[in-house]
Amino acid sequence: MREIIMMDRVYYQNLFRNGGCFLHIISLLNGTFNEATGERLVLNVLETLTLLLKGNKASKAAFRVLVGAGYQTLQSLLLDYYKWLPSGRLLDALLSMLVDGKFEINEKTTIKNEDVVILFLNVLQKVPSQTPSINSTYMFYIFLTSNNF
Repeated sequence: MREIIMMDRVYYQNLFRNGGCFLHIISLLNGTFNEATGERLVLNVLETLTLLLKGNKASKAAFRVLVGAGYQTLQSLLLDYYKWLPSGRLLDALLSMLVDGKFEINEKTTIKNEDVVILFLNVLQKVPSQTPSINSTYMFYIFLTSNNF
C-alpha cells in the first residue's frame, strides 16, 4: 500500500483523511496475532501512518482527533499488543514517525510530529531497564541533544 501512496502522497493523504480511513488502519491493531505476524502488522501500520501523516498538518490534526492528543488510543493498542514490553523495532518505528520519515541517528533531523513525542516517551517508559538490545533510548537522547527545538 505504501508504494501506491508514494506515487501521489498528497492525493492519498487527502483521500485517506477525508474518507475516514485512519480508523480502519488503526482497527487492524485490534486483532489477535502470533508474535511474528503481529509485530510485522504493527510495524507496517506505523510505517503507513507515518507516510499518510508526513508533512500534512490537516492529516495530523484529523488523526489527533481520532486517537487523542499524544496519540493515546494508538499507545493503548501498541502496549496491549506488546503486553507492556515494547520492542526496539517498535521504538525505532516511533522515532521514524516522530520525524515524518526514516529516523537516522547520524543525520540531523527535526521533530515534525509533536504528538509522537508523548507517545514515544510513554512507550519508552515501559521498556525494562535491563533490556540491553534496545538502543532507542540512546538514539532518542542523541536525537534530542543534537537538534534545536
